[in-house]
Amino acid sequence: MYRETNRASFMGKNNSSRLATTYGKLVAIEVTIKDVMGAQADPKWKHNLPIILTSFAANHSISSAKLNSLATQLGNQLSRIVFLKLSGVRASIPRDSYPYMRYLMHEWDGNHPHDTKESDIIEVDRIAISIINTLKNDYMVSV
Repeated sequence: MYRETNRASFMGKNNSSRLATTYGKLVAIEVTIKDVMGAQADPKWKHNLPIILTSFAANHSISSAKLNSLATQLGNQLSRIVFLKLSGVRASIPRDSYPYMRYLMHEWDGNHPHDTKESDIIEVDRIAISIINTLKNDYMVSV
């Protein structure tokens, strides 16, 4: 059965993937920035975290290089994650829509050699933590 690892992670089962906690961090980052930006938040952004982050950085007088770099890293890492389209075809998740992570194909499910590696999820988590720390330390925004 597909996505057993995803279900276990989102149900909080012991020894499961970091998928759910990583996904939760990305949701928290998105919601926080949209709340902080208020009327400046563009509805066209949808879930495009790299654009949301760079737009947020551009609206502050603080140097945006660090946050822009993290936004690029996040987009690049998201594009390494593989999900299954409704058509049954495997594809990289769009770098501008992290919610596709919910449907990733995980290596632990043993379905395909190109499925998402846990190490790729851990790298997204590492980047998310760096974004959270940068928002807190450089922009005084708590996620």
